[in-house]
Amino acid sequence: VTVTDNPPVARLSVSPTSGRKPLAVTATASASTDTDATPIATYTFNFGDGAIVGPQTSSTATHTFIKQGTYQVRVTVTDTAGLNGTAVKAVKVQNK
Repeated sequence: VTVTDNPPVARLSVSPTSGRKPLAVTATASASTDTDATPIATYTFNFGDGAIVGPQTSSTATHTFIKQGTYQVRVTVTDTAGLNGTAVKAVKVQNK
């Protein structure tokens, strides 16, 4: 019997995706899945401005952007076998 271990599938939502600075956002990866015998173990959020949250067991992270710009928010989900999947969403921060 051959058991195949697939990497998790990362899914990311960010709210809000745009607004005026300072912009507080919540990133959620709770819709991420791993359907084999090695479940998701950790979530690491990179907010694209130098802020990294994790690795952590929680599928949600918050962050406040203080500078104008468009940022690529990335989540990496890692399963218990060390395989990972990544998802990215853009956040646009405008001046006051």
